[in-house]
Amino acid sequence: MDTDASGFTSRREDPAKDGGIPDLSRQEARLWFYYRATRYIDCGYEALHMGQVHLYTANDKGMAKTTELFGMIREYAKIHGRRHKILLDAHTHGVNIRGKLLFDYHAMPFTRMPLLEVPGEELVLVREGYSEGGENPNGWSAKTMPYLMEYDNWGGLVVDDRKNIPREELAWRDWWGYDQIAWFANQPEKGRNHFLEYTYKWTEINNPNAYFELPFRRMIHNAEVSMKRADNGQMDAQDFYQINTKSAACPMGFDQEETAKRLWATGHTLREKAANPEMLIRYGAENVCDEETGMKLPEKIVVYGSFQSLMWER
Repeated sequence: MDTDASGFTSRREDPAKDGGIPDLSRQEARLWFYYRATRYIDCGYEALHMGQVHLYTANDKGMAKTTELFGMIREYAKIHGRRHKILLDAHTHGVNIRGKLLFDYHAMPFTRMPLLEVPGEELVLVREGYSEGGENPNGWSAKTMPYLMEYDNWGGLVVDDRKNIPREELAWRDWWGYDQIAWFANQPEKGRNHFLEYTYKWTEINNPNAYFELPFRRMIHNAEVSMKRADNGQMDAQDFYQINTKSAACPMGFDQEETAKRLWATGHTLREKAANPEMLIRYGAENVCDEETGMKLPEKIVVYGSFQSLMWER
């Protein structure tokens, strides 16, 4: 990939995709990030998701320039923010530089294991990684930070023709040939309700510091779902998922609203009763840091369990 004068890299390996990847080692890209962040703060936003931080900082050794930029954004929020603060997160298990964290909390998509031994295009969730601990930007410390887990989106239908791909191959092409939210949206209503509840309970038990970010409204791009509208009874194609109960006011809802309300009503009672003991879950890497930059070196942990398939029974 080449970086142009604007500070963005072109995607020459996939020319069909629009846009590019920012390069925060370039001043132009950092100016753009700062401008966009301050505009959101001026509009009243109090939390910003900074996206694929490990991609656009690849040329910023030790994330030195990125750390400076985020500091400037926080300083702007101290003066102009609604409550004189901004919270920052990104798709990361954490960035720890000499014991200080770059983000207030972390966010990651779920990881899956396809179930080839059962009919259909089913999957189960598996535990991956951790949420880094250290000194939070707000001054408090913990051995692990809170983090969000989500059904991510990156293109909807991610294979050209699912019908012509063998089932065993399709199973490993992201989520059965979809991105995460598109796979979820293309399940039948009963399946969506079941998987939403399964995800909520799985997160409560397996990740005592994680919180399931329920999908309220999310693009599914070219993986649109055909459904009958509630306002006029006509068939239509929906290219974004929305959790709402289908009604005249929301004619293309996916009907998970009541399930979400019921799950939220349970609070964290399941976590309090049945969460895996923390001693079974390893957080972060050993305390090994890069001598020059001070960055704590990452360690990725993936746990697969054969018992998982039992949790996807309908």
